[in-house]
Amino acid sequence: RMGLEIKGHKSDYKLLLDTISECLFEPTFDQSDLDREKQIVIREIAERRGDPNYKLYFDTLNAVFEEGYQTHETLGDPEKVANTTLDDFRKMNKQSLNDGHIVFTIDGGGIDIEEIKNIISSRYNNFKKTNGEITPNLEVNYKPKSVMKEFKTLGYQHDLAHEHVELSFYIPLEMTID
Repeated sequence: RMGLEIKGHKSDYKLLLDTISECLFEPTFDQSDLDREKQIVIREIAERRGDPNYKLYFDTLNAVFEEGYQTHETLGDPEKVANTTLDDFRKMNKQSLNDGHIVFTIDGGGIDIEEIKNIISSRYNNFKKTNGEITPNLEVNYKPKSVMKEFKTLGYQHDLAHEHVELSFYIPLEMTID
């Protein structure tokens, strides 16, 4: 997921919309920024891997949830991080725009909606010219299945938790678009 947010005075809405749509459809990927961020992420991975709370947290999630984004360890693989390229970011951006839903929300008075549509359409069409046709293929899932494992009560104690207590309550709640 990618979320972009920008705020300012309503008299600057064209500049704000142009800036945020450029970030979405025509992002600038810089090698020096990527190199710096890779080093930061690799350091964070090393620091958190040895943290007992981190291990306990994800082991608990694995006991509660089916495999999915809830159990995905966000730290990542240091080797994959080190080998990440600018082209990887371009591919992910294209995939994100291809497979996701693009939703713009705009609040404020005195804003010309038709002009906004034209700015967004122009950026989107330019993106398609540069990157090929975009063919969204995901349907809206109005009733996703539960990702929790089946249990009435689950008592889970990890070896690392011998002097540590963390209590979590998960109350199943069916959520729909309605």
